[in-house]
Amino acid sequence: VSPPGDWWDGWLMLSGRMTGKTRSGGEHTWWECYATPEIRWAVIAPTSSDLHRVCFEGESGLLAVIPPEILRGGSVQGGYRKSPYPEIHFENGSIIQGFSADEPERLRGPQFHGYWADELAAWRYLQKAWDMLMFCVRLGPRPRGVITTTPRPKPLISKILNSSKTIISRGSSYDNKA
Repeated sequence: VSPPGDWWDGWLMLSGRMTGKTRSGGEHTWWECYATPEIRWAVIAPTSSDLHRVCFEGESGLLAVIPPEILRGGSVQGGYRKSPYPEIHFENGSIIQGFSADEPERLRGPQFHGYWADELAAWRYLQKAWDMLMFCVRLGPRPRGVITTTPRPKPLISKILNSSKTIISRGSSYDNKA
């Protein structure tokens, strides 16, 4: 569930390992696509392997949290295209498309209503990939996204943290110690 209100552009989940960032990013992303027909969301991970292994097919990834009956054809087989850039198609016409931050030029051209940027602080081409993503997120009355990342001292992370249009959620790896 996304944070309340419509004043924010980004939701930054800045926390340690095992705090549920991936699950939250996946849940937020699929819900946006389910609740609003005919929208497009981008999912960007540090590498192509991370994109497939964590964001789409991981234990807390999109395919683990999306109810299959809301996908095209009422199943994962009908709604998921794995390679080379993963896509998930919903019965309501919404689409989630995956990209690797290692290939920022792949973000040249597509347009989206929102995004999920996973492990932003680990992107090799951080500023270039982020800038390309921001050019793509331009559809609808309120383009916005969710960022899930472990804390690292990066200028872009500081800029996002200091934005008046960002909701910040923090957590520690020790929160889920039990």
